[in-house]
Amino acid sequence: ISVFSEVNGEKTKNLVEQIAISNSLKENALPMLNIALMSDGYAISLAASSSLKLELLFISKPSSSGYAYHPRVTILGKTKSHATILERHISLGDQKYWSNPLITIKLESSATLDHYKIVNDTSKAWHTAFTSAVLSNSSSYKNFVLAASPLYMRNQIDIKLKESNADCELNGAFLADQKQEIDNHIQIDHLAPDCDSKVIYKGVLDDKAKGVFQARTIVRPDS
Repeated sequence: ISVFSEVNGEKTKNLVEQIAISNSLKENALPMLNIALMSDGYAISLAASSSLKLELLFISKPSSSGYAYHPRVTILGKTKSHATILERHISLGDQKYWSNPLITIKLESSATLDHYKIVNDTSKAWHTAFTSAVLSNSSSYKNFVLAASPLYMRNQIDIKLKESNADCELNGAFLADQKQEIDNHIQIDHLAPDCDSKVIYKGVLDDKAKGVFQARTIVRPDS
């Protein structure tokens, strides 16, 4: 596991750049902004047939004048590897700030990743997250997002089922009240035959809160 702010080796840089290119992020403005302004994060490379359980804790400590964070995580799961990742976002204090995390994932043949995310930012925070995953033959990705506290949250997930027999399962729950807004955007692209995808999202809203859910599944010719 390499920490971006401490490790600047060519191997880490090449891994991050390779996965960013393969995940085709150029069509989305917020990920490109993260790439331009990112100051820290993690690069995780799982050896073939290895197993890992890891918690990633992002702590925001904004000043009274506000702040912007652009954390980044890159995950490479090699053949038959398995990982369980818990991603947590919390805040110290109740100031306004913007968090713009980017998660890029590449799973090789028969690799599996269980990815859980809890967003517990301050009630004055803006949280715009982008998760991108490319799945190879017989690989599997499961994602669960729980959002409860930010003033505004945009949860954007882009999955590419690049080779046959890959599968993904995307689940989420959001709770909002007062003037909160939770915005979910999901796209799953079936680029190969015999792939499975499943999406289940549920939300509870109160007061003047707003909830948005948009999902698109693309099935390419011959898929």
